[in-house]
Amino acid sequence: MAREFGVRSYKPEEVSFIKSGNDGYDGSPWKQVERKLPKNILLEAFYNPSTLENLSMELGVAVPYMEEEVGELLDVELLSKNGDKYETNFIILSRDAQRDINNKQKELSEGFFNTACEILMVIEDDAAKNKTALFGGYATFEEIKWTLMLRLSDNARDNADLKRFKPTKKDRYTEHPRGGRWDIMGFEDYKDEKEVQFVGLNGFDYDGMHIAFYKIGQNNLWQRAGQLSDNEGRNLSRLIRGEREKCDTAVLDGLVNRGFLRKDGNDYVPTMIVAKGYGLIKQACSADVYEKKVKPLCDTMEAIIDELNDFIEERILKEVPPRLANMIWFYVETIDSMRGHMVARGLDAGVLKAPENVDTSTMGMYVVV
Repeated sequence: MAREFGVRSYKPEEVSFIKSGNDGYDGSPWKQVERKLPKNILLEAFYNPSTLENLSMELGVAVPYMEEEVGELLDVELLSKNGDKYETNFIILSRDAQRDINNKQKELSEGFFNTACEILMVIEDDAAKNKTALFGGYATFEEIKWTLMLRLSDNARDNADLKRFKPTKKDRYTEHPRGGRWDIMGFEDYKDEKEVQFVGLNGFDYDGMHIAFYKIGQNNLWQRAGQLSDNEGRNLSRLIRGEREKCDTAVLDGLVNRGFLRKDGNDYVPTMIVAKGYGLIKQACSADVYEKKVKPLCDTMEAIIDELNDFIEERILKEVPPRLANMIWFYVETIDSMRGHMVARGLDAGVLKAPENVDTSTMGMYVVV
């Protein structure tokens, strides 16, 4: 009796991915997961470690062709071989788990957001009382709020994760062939009409200056003023460090047009936060106010993340094979969407306001020198 092909041979499923770290110089792992076939090989081998023949039948692909596909996934370590069976090397989170985790994040995000708003009010009042020009006075407080709101979310996440996962979390991501150092997580296709948009964070270094750039999915705020070229970044770094004589005026004028600088007489002035070191929240208020008012509220935010972590970890471990459980720190970190909830709630409440000129806006960007 002839064997029948599996469901995925005629009804492939969609899988999405989030990866952190540096790609290989050949574009791995992204180039290996762009097509339906490798996606469904990985999905099948996650739920059912399979022989080459079993994968061939389940996906309706002749063994010689399947062997080539599997070989490429093995080569970049998205698959591993255990005996005669192939296993996916990372988790693919089910729809049910995504729904449960999203609902929990929505539930906890209200208190998380309200606590962040309290902190922003404390910072604003302290700056007004002390007549402090925050972060060089280059950005308005309305613009500064975007960065502080997201930094408060990230600080709570970072501090909670450090305490929870320090014994097992690697200092860097997993090393892979061809110079790659990354980890990846997959997600079954799942849509929630009320799901918040993704908020990412990119960082770039130019001659001793670091610029951080929150990528905000809501309200078409993803790019805003955009990314700097190396030449633009070097010139901006020199200007901020007080080395105007080393700057190319034509480049500075271009940065004015793009929104990164503005002209003040003959001077060029940044339009974003300029911080001295990475502790933005501490820099935003006086030391006494931070210790007595801000830090206790930050501790409250961290406690909310602890509660969320408890839930996410327990829910994910229900469906993660034991061989992948040591990466729980990455899975918990990756699925966190509190940044998105902060932005969505901030916009809805009017605490955060979208810029009038999105294409030249640097809100949500900051420089560290």
